Amino acid sequence: MSRIFERLAPGSRESARPSGNAARLRAILEAALDCVITIDHRGRILEFNPAAEQVFGYSRSDVLGQQIAELLIPERLRHAHYRGLERYLATGEGTVLGRRIEMPALRSDCTEFSIELAITRVGLPGPPVFTAYVRDITDRKRSEDELRQSRELYRNVVENTKDLVGLIDLEGRLLYASPSHEEKLGHSPDELVGGELSSLIHADDLPQARAALALAEQGERGSFSGVRLRHRTGRWLSLEGEATGVVGDHGSIETILLTARDLTAEAERVRHERAERAFVTNAAHDLRTPLAAMRAAIDVLQSGAKEIPEERDRFLEDLEHETERLSRLVQALLVLAAVQTGQAALRLEPIDLQPLLEDVAGSIRPSDDVEVVVDCPSDLAVLAERDILERALTNLAVNAAAHTDRGHISFVATDTANGSVEIAVRDTGSGIARDEHERVFDRFYRVEDRNHHGFGLGLAIVHEAVAVLGGSVAIESAIDRGTIVRVLLPAPGPEVVP
Repeated sequence: MSRIFERLAPGSRESARPSGNAARLRAILEAALDCVITIDHRGRILEFNPAAEQVFGYSRSDVLGQQIAELLIPERLRHAHYRGLERYLATGEGTVLGRRIEMPALRSDCTEFSIELAITRVGLPGPPVFTAYVRDITDRKRSEDELRQSRELYRNVVENTKDLVGLIDLEGRLLYASPSHEEKLGHSPDELVGGELSSLIHADDLPQARAALALAEQGERGSFSGVRLRHRTGRWLSLEGEATGVVGDHGSIETILLTARDLTAEAERVRHERAERAFVTNAAHDLRTPLAAMRAAIDVLQSGAKEIPEERDRFLEDLEHETERLSRLVQALLVLAAVQTGQAALRLEPIDLQPLLEDVAGSIRPSDDVEVVVDCPSDLAVLAERDILERALTNLAVNAAAHTDRGHISFVATDTANGSVEIAVRDTGSGIARDEHERVFDRFYRVEDRNHHGFGLGLAIVHEAVAVLGGSVAIESAIDRGTIVRVLLPAPGPEVVP
């Protein structure tokens, strides 16, 4: 039937029996595992081998002489097929000839599937004849899709997990670090990759880490707990996790996968709970002291001191001062809590800074060797609620006075010329270690090398108060060199004249 085989027969084009060459070609076509489809220059099917019958679902007799585009090519691609064929016939140039491409095809039941296609021109005289070699790659595409989805899922899990995920070679060099490293350790993955893992591990914990890696290298699961990794700031994170060997192409373990969970947060939670319980106990005890003093003063007054004008005035002045301070503290905390929970609207108004800073500076009782200075333009103001701002600045002032034995405490306010005002509270006190800076604003956190007479709430209230007022706060400090706390607040907008 096929004209190709007929052309190979000697003598007549209509030979009833194919020659030996034609018979061999027929046998090859019938034994081929790939689909072999031959078409003429008009796109009509001339040959359709058994593999093509099986893949496409048509019998050879059904498709011979039919347009390949109408049977095997999805409708949306047929126009491109016809144009490509016309272009080749007109110019002798084809974009798909001699190449392997992937494309969709149609089965006899009109379902689409993926094929790999290679088209060549048959070297025979006369109008062009083309042979298409087709391979069904449905299973391969499905496997590739599943593998891609699996990789995407794994990548999404790894890139979004809070745990640390890393890959190291057998020399201990980091080959991959998950994005969580930047949040947990302060180093970007790019900064870590290529470096030695041991450089991040606390020297005392290296033996445990190496033991876990050795087990992973032997094909066993290595676990570790309490291993400390150094944060960019110098503080240490406590981790637990596992090391697992990854088999490479040669069948042996070539890399080690590390997964680790930060135990620091859990330790902080426990510490926080202990601090809260201690706060309740200490608060109940310490609040009794000023209340007892006030009660004693009242008793002294009632027992006769009120009859002595000098004594009466002194006790009444002290009582008034302490009562006012306690009242303002309670009011500030109540306003702060109400604003944070949305129970009350914030009453922002322009506040003149110079008199406020003078009041705050005058409220503290520093050591005799400490000078208190206020440096603020008389016309400088901020947009704030006075009680909340005064409480924040007073906390900073009290903190500075408590830890400064000599030198000075200064309150410096400046206009930043970008719609904000900076208030810097400086002291020449004992200072705070660098690795404590990012935690000093946490509730109930107390710096380890300072005395523990407070509750660890002073700077936490400062941070929350400034945030409520729409500002920010930052700290600069070093041991034995003093501390600077910078409060940035919005300046009042221009007044609108009716």
